Amino acid sequence: MSDDPQLLGTELPGRRSQVVTIALVAGIVANVALLIYGLARTGEPSGVARTAGDSGGAVAAGGDGGAGAGGAPTADAAPIDPSAPAPADLVAAPTLAEIRKNKWVPFAGSYWRLYGGALAGSQPKSVVAARSGAVYVTNTGFHDRENVHRWNTQTLEVEARASFKGNAVEQVLSPDESILYVSNFYHEEVLALDATTLAVKRRFRVGKVPKHMAISRDGATLFASNWDSGTTTIIDIASGKSEEIAVGVQPRGTAVAGDQTKLYVVNFDSDSISVIDLATRTVVKTLADVGCDAPRHAVVTRDDRWVLVTCYHERHVVVIDRRTDEVARKVEVGKGPKTVDVSYDGRFAYTADYTGHSMSVIDLSTWTSQTIPLPVWRASGLAVSADDRHVYVTGWDSRSLVVVDRWLPGDPIAPPSKQQPTGKCLRTGGKGC
Repeated sequence: MSDDPQLLGTELPGRRSQVVTIALVAGIVANVALLIYGLARTGEPSGVARTAGDSGGAVAAGGDGGAGAGGAPTADAAPIDPSAPAPADLVAAPTLAEIRKNKWVPFAGSYWRLYGGALAGSQPKSVVAARSGAVYVTNTGFHDRENVHRWNTQTLEVEARASFKGNAVEQVLSPDESILYVSNFYHEEVLALDATTLAVKRRFRVGKVPKHMAISRDGATLFASNWDSGTTTIIDIASGKSEEIAVGVQPRGTAVAGDQTKLYVVNFDSDSISVIDLATRTVVKTLADVGCDAPRHAVVTRDDRWVLVTCYHERHVVVIDRRTDEVARKVEVGKGPKTVDVSYDGRFAYTADYTGHSMSVIDLSTWTSQTIPLPVWRASGLAVSADDRHVYVTGWDSRSLVVVDRWLPGDPIAPPSKQQPTGKCLRTGGKGC
């Protein structure tokens, strides 16, 4: 069931100084009012957006890019306080032992640490983080039961369960977060689950062995890659009608461009990327020589500038220029990167490194990276929370869900969770993670 071979502005000329004075006073009053309102919203972000400059490939906040929860709008950023003291207990070249002690890893002006973790289901694969705070995990190893779990991220406990015939693979949330779409490995279908109760609401027929999915920004169209059919199914959600488009061999990752004009499908076995024009619903370009052995997953950056593709049989991410649909560069990450996601502020990309048992962080302004070992075995799924404060990673062979903190300047530095990773590493007799 796995794709692992082993497992699968204008300035106005004021005519009178009085007019200018009134305008200035009005502006000051408005800003003071906004400040007071912001302070009153205890625990909520201020709405001040953070951006990174676009110099040689930097990414700005505000785009969609099809990352995260299937086209969710960029989350309001936290207030930045440059004078806030950085976390102590830092380790620049982290070892697994140091990560287990919840030490902070500094990189590119930000800091990460292990927050906590819990034992998950069987072969936990995909993880999706909702803006509401809920986190969903598919348990691919469970057949006909416990297919999807909804987690409470405060307590790291399961709050809801879905059980249906088959095996869940990947998932994507509707933009309004009311529906969770899940691909069903054996049954050639995509299920629409109620995002709160996880009850099955609808079923859509697709090709053989559906894997990854993407959804349009308006939530009207769903795209599913079909591993065994060599096709991508395009579904009109309202009517349930669909059509299949032939792509490469063993299509897996899918990503919708931020401007909603193209769909990128990465083909695992043919080492290629199919570019589908969504107006004509035809493959308009095939990138057959991208220097990526077993491309697995793709995401478009928040500013719609780049497509990031993981190379599963390597330790690289290939970067596709959205303006030309050509390879711009390769970035080294941990071994066997599976899933990739992008922070909502547009500064970083993260990969779950399957054979490296790690998470890598890419600085999208410099294309440098830092790999952080994690107490998981076979890191598989990865998702970023909408406030950028957490990264969720699943451990396929350690049956675990772990949470990584990202510190934002001005945040209080709270203690890590008392619930720490306890998953047994099945491939190492309990050792190694």
